Amino acid sequence: MASVFMSVLCGRKLSISSRCLVTVTQYAELQQLFTTNTRALDILNLYTKHYTSNLENTKKKQVENLNRLTKTDNPTTRNIVHNYSSRLLSDIENKVLKLGLNFSIQPSTVPTVDIVATLESAAQNLPKPMAEEFRHQTYTTLRNAKKPKPNNTKQECSALNRLKRDNIKILSADKGNSIVILEVKYYNTMIKQLLDKHQYKKITNDPTEKTNLVINRTLNKLKKQNLINEELSLRTNENSPPQFYGLSKVHKPNIPLRPIVSIINSPCHQLATFLVPILSPLRGNTEHRIQNSTDFIGQLGKLHIRSQDILGNFDVTYLFTNVPASETLQITRQRLLIDNSLPHRTDMKIVAFMELTTICLQSTYFQYNEELYKQTDGLAMGSSRSSILADIFKEDFEERALSSTSINPSFYVRYVDDIIVI
Repeated sequence: MASVFMSVLCGRKLSISSRCLVTVTQYAELQQLFTTNTRALDILNLYTKHYTSNLENTKKKQVENLNRLTKTDNPTTRNIVHNYSSRLLSDIENKVLKLGLNFSIQPSTVPTVDIVATLESAAQNLPKPMAEEFRHQTYTTLRNAKKPKPNNTKQECSALNRLKRDNIKILSADKGNSIVILEVKYYNTMIKQLLDKHQYKKITNDPTEKTNLVINRTLNKLKKQNLINEELSLRTNENSPPQFYGLSKVHKPNIPLRPIVSIINSPCHQLATFLVPILSPLRGNTEHRIQNSTDFIGQLGKLHIRSQDILGNFDVTYLFTNVPASETLQITRQRLLIDNSLPHRTDMKIVAFMELTTICLQSTYFQYNEELYKQTDGLAMGSSRSSILADIFKEDFEERALSSTSINPSFYVRYVDDIIVI
């Protein structure tokens, strides 16, 4: 249910977790029915814990969306719509777009098939009599479920369908809470310019099945060697290739695109989700990293700039594709070896963790318009794991650079790849 609005407009696939969500109320009803059957309730909780937190987030978003619906006339609460196309927007279309691409449209019916498919996997792990009772209770709950109340009007639905049919591309801006409308032809031209760079090459065969095989074989091997015990939750099958798209940089001339690769439903999705919380504490252990604009302003307030000081700023061009993967892996391994808090995050051995991380880093293929490409250099774009690993490399790089320079800066801070130095 979540982000259906964005998926409709942008033509992206929904993840399994968002397709199979039940409402908070429906989940509570299921729990109440299963309290008489402890084993069934345990199974239900086991198979729903990976998205129960999303249920609360969905409920919170629905409240925010309702508040947003009543405040669309307030300029401070509206999303900005940048229309760079020749398509003129009506008032109702503007209103729909200003709800934001994360606005969740309430489904017209309860997603019975998705819920049953999810819970059936739980039933198969129960003894036959208990499984039949489990199915019966599920069926009863779903049969009595009330039709969701719509949170948009017919006029808004019509406007959404018109926007979807027209020859325009609607996407998020790279920075800021805004929406960008481009001509499809212009968008495709900008994407082609990105893909024509030397970092990418076309491939003819889809590596998805092979990547699945490599991940599952590696998990089996590590399990046999007693280096990992998370094997069952990380196994992968029936995936699709990562998807390539661009986000508009409205703050720059000619509205260039930032390349992003979405790994949702791809072979490395589950694995990356598992690895990211373990990797995250390895970065940020430097005085030079800025957390946000508030942190930056606070540091500027302490500065005393002299007349002879020189202010400079830098950023990294195409950050992810320019980070050396092999060197980054070496730095990551060194940090893991001296990380005393690692056993609190995972009982996986470092050698196993590095092997799985390497598989993720080497999976740099993606799909755009039914064509397959492979990134030949650096880290995969737009991935949360790549962001963390890029930070790890940059922190090591700047530490070595600052310790070896003959001119020590009086001020040096970095936010992602933007650097301010005095």
